Amino acid sequence: MESTISTVKQPEEINKENLDEILDIQYKKIIKFDISGEKFECTEETLIPVKNTLLGRVLYEDPILHKDAKGYFFFDRNGKYFSYLLDFLRTKTKSWPDGAEYDKKVKQELEFFGIPMNLFGELK
Repeated sequence: MESTISTVKQPEEINKENLDEILDIQYKKIIKFDISGEKFECTEETLIPVKNTLLGRVLYEDPILHKDAKGYFFFDRNGKYFSYLLDFLRTKTKSWPDGAEYDKKVKQELEFFGIPMNLFGELK
């Protein structure tokens, strides 16, 4: 039987400074949304490109926005289309199904939050 070398770190070897390297992820602040009862989360990094929009105001915890006791920012919008908006910000590409109705609804959400549809260039 061949022996293998373990690269698993012991808990005492893990600290905040080397956590990114160990887990190969970045330590990020999580932003929580309540969109008419549907819960969403993303990292603050997802919102950096839209920091000067209504949606980006959550990064600064703008007092004009409603944040509940559990830390969720509430927006009275359609969660289905908000999910496409978040995916658009995450992937920097069109993330919703083809069709005029989807394009219209997602565009309405982008406009509500002040996000230009061509934020990442022409959509394909």
